[in-house]
Amino acid sequence: MHNQQASAGDAANAQSLQLPLKTLGELSVQDRDLQNRYNNITAPFDPRIEAARGLDGTIDEIDVEDLSGIPDKDRDEPVTCLVCAGKGHASEICPSLKCTACNALDDHFSSACPRITRCPKCRERGHSKDQCPSKLIRSAAADGVQCDLCNQFGHTEQACSLIWRFYNPAAIVPLRKVPSMTIGCYYCGSDGHYGVDC
Repeated sequence: MHNQQASAGDAANAQSLQLPLKTLGELSVQDRDLQNRYNNITAPFDPRIEAARGLDGTIDEIDVEDLSGIPDKDRDEPVTCLVCAGKGHASEICPSLKCTACNALDDHFSSACPRITRCPKCRERGHSKDQCPSKLIRSAAADGVQCDLCNQFGHTEQACSLIWRFYNPAAIVPLRKVPSMTIGCYYCGSDGHYGVDC
């Protein structure tokens, strides 16, 4: 019941984004093979598909009626996007491929948008190091550059301590010291030497 509600929600979400819904039955043989591999990662591949696969990885045309890769009951199920794992749209029209910062489609992900990433040379946004108008490299410590990860000044994201540590250094408690241990032999049981010296 919950999966049906989730599928209906995914389908409604895809329709609100004006994405054409695709069902498994509408897919080409190659796309159907990808969907089968995605949905059944541990399932063995269909030998008929593997036999038809060419040297370049493409699949020659196979009689679709002969293929039982998707059972008849599943032909009306929505496809799974291989980019975002959402239901109801193919990866070619995935809304995740649209950058939320500049609305570029299928060019870059939002986290790598040139409008929001900083130039490593001048620390300004909107251009890359190759297109930087600045002649000098800006020093993070001297110029009071703000880190995008921790929002503190004086270091860049590459030198941020959040990258290599995940604890709060102020919350470190001192280590508890254990009492001294006596040396014991595992062979004879006496103190003062180890088993290899017995």
